[in-house]
Amino acid sequence: MGRKHGRYQPNIAEKVAHLSVDDVRDSTRAAYRLYNADSKNLKKAIVIMTKLQAITLPTATLVMSVFDPKEVPYFCDDLYRYLHVPERENGDYNGKVHYTQTEYSSLCERVLQVRNRIKEQENKDVTAQDLEKVAHCKVMGHQSAKECGAGGVEKRILPPLPKPQETKRLKRDNERLDCFKHLHECFDKGPNGSPTLDEAGYELDYNKVADWMKPSYVRRPNWKRQAAYFARKKQEFNRKSELMHGEGKDQQDIEQAWHEKVLKDLGKKHWTLSMEDWENWYRKGFRAKPGEFDNSSQAEKDRRLQLLRGASLRK
Repeated sequence: MGRKHGRYQPNIAEKVAHLSVDDVRDSTRAAYRLYNADSKNLKKAIVIMTKLQAITLPTATLVMSVFDPKEVPYFCDDLYRYLHVPERENGDYNGKVHYTQTEYSSLCERVLQVRNRIKEQENKDVTAQDLEKVAHCKVMGHQSAKECGAGGVEKRILPPLPKPQETKRLKRDNERLDCFKHLHECFDKGPNGSPTLDEAGYELDYNKVADWMKPSYVRRPNWKRQAAYFARKKQEFNRKSELMHGEGKDQQDIEQAWHEKVLKDLGKKHWTLSMEDWENWYRKGFRAKPGEFDNSSQAEKDRRLQLLRGASLRK
């Protein structure tokens, strides 16, 4: 299914299939040679291109515009409608384009008039391609007097509002991007840059962030190594729970709250703690108060999730 001169052609696919590269190349070269010999032969050059099946008038003008974008305008809807605004205002033009040679001749005349006027008034050389770019930006915002209503006040078509589910998705995507801003900031500063704090207020480790930035490759998981890792983490959690006397053990992300308490009691500025630091904390006489982590508020729970995000990239 295709379109030619505003009408649908059911056999357009068959016509395109019969076109050969040699036919297109030979016709294009012949059209270019004719136009290059005399620019007044533009109409004849276009006729050579349109003799090929499935090559419409707009397509032929596009090919010629590629050869001479300064003088030859591309027969596109935006440019034609933009340069025929007065007719639309007077009601003489309904905005439809029929892709005829007469319309293209009118388009060429309008393009030449605008270029000459700009040359005289502003002493600037404007190409046909420049006008096409301007028209593409302007035509969507322009409405005819009939569409504007009484007074002829210009009315612009605003983009449709996003659907509620799309708004939520965009907001969620923006939040995901925002959470990586501090990582890119740390990476851009370099290894000798000033300290960069994450959203929880702890300093990031440049080397860890740089490793995180590197492309990752999917490899076959080492199940034994993963099992050993999780076993070690479980053992460390149980030991931390003993040191904290099991306060708040059943709460989600309680380990982050324990971790921050140990940091503050030891007076450390960096996030990373070893199990030796935990043992040292206990030996110095620090203890968790009974019920200290019970009945946590929503703000405290949000703080734990904040501490959990990006914890492995901190110093």
